[in-house]
Order: sequence, then structure tokens, then C-alpha cells
Amino acid sequence: MTSPTDGRARRLPARFAFTLVEVLLVLAILGITTVVTMPYLVKSIRGNRLRVAANSVVRAGRYARSMAILGNREMVLSFDTAKATLQVAPYRSPQAAQPDARATSPQPPTPSTDPVSPQDGASSAAPPITITRELDGVRIESVQIANRSGASGGIVAVLYRSNGRCTPYEVRLVDERDAAIRITVDALSSASATREDR
Repeated sequence: MTSPTDGRARRLPARFAFTLVEVLLVLAILGITTVVTMPYLVKSIRGNRLRVAANSVVRAGRYARSMAILGNREMVLSFDTAKATLQVAPYRSPQAAQPDARATSPQPPTPSTDPVSPQDGASSAAPPITITRELDGVRIESVQIANRSGASGGIVAVLYRSNGRCTPYEVRLVDERDAAIRITVDALSSASATREDR
């Protein structure tokens, strides 16, 4: 005589599996979802490149301002419109390199690639690090600096003074689909970005 528990122990557990119809149905749903969402995903990635580039410009300005104040030295934020790069470096005046040179017109500030010693009375902290950033998938269409006429091209430099102030400037970034963003920086180095959709 067998007990009821022995009968249950002898039964094989039922096997659970997906049928071919169920697998094909799931694959069809995934395919339709991918086709519908792909254009939105691509648009989001392209828009993200523009936001990242604008964020890089704002952060580079903040870095230049911070290093100018902390190191008690002037810093230069330069934009290369041809290569779509920006660079923050210590400032070296042309008069310091050539003490007898007489400037006939004001020269834009130039970044120094040489190690810079602090200015008179400055702390002997380590010199700031020079940073260079290439903007991916975005071009620098124009850089306009206050008190300079017209849109500037080529390499444009903005001087950040040791008190944290700079000449107000405006940078316009454009991606490959002609979406644009305009970054405006005032004399106190406060930045604002405005999206320009076409």
C-alpha cells in the first residue's frame, strides 16, 4: 500500500517553456518599439551634444575665473573657431616677453604654454593647469567680445583678471542640424545659455 505522499513524490514536475508563437510575438513588439523610439533617441543624442558643448564653455569660464582669483594671476580663455576647441591657460603679456616693445594697438590676450611664475605679491601656489577641450559634433560659429566690432573668427581670447572679472562676451554654438545655443557671459563671469531652435 502506498501513501498519498509517495504518489506526489513520483510525479515529475511540469516543464514550463515558451512556445514559438510567444517568442515571435515578443520579438515583434520589441521591433516595433525600437522603430518608433529610434528617431527620438537620435534627436536626443544630437541635442545632448549641444548641451554638453555649452556646458563645457560655461565650465571653462568658471575654471578660468577660479584660477585667476585663487592664483592671483590673469588667465585666458581662448576659442579656436576653426578647430572647435577651447583652452584655458595662464596669461603672459607680450610686453613681459619683450620689455622694449611698444604696442601700437591693443593686442588680444594670448595664452602662455610656458610655466608662469606668480605676479608680484601673489602666493607661490602651483601654477594652474592648462586645459584644452574639443567640442564633439558642434562648431563655434562666432565669439563676440564687448567693445570689439563684429563677429570674431579664428582664435579669439578672453582675459580673466585676478579679481575674477572679464570682458563680457557671447559665444554661439551650432550643431550639424543647425540647432544653436548662445552663451552670454557678463563682466562678473555669470553665464546664461539660450537655445535658438530653427
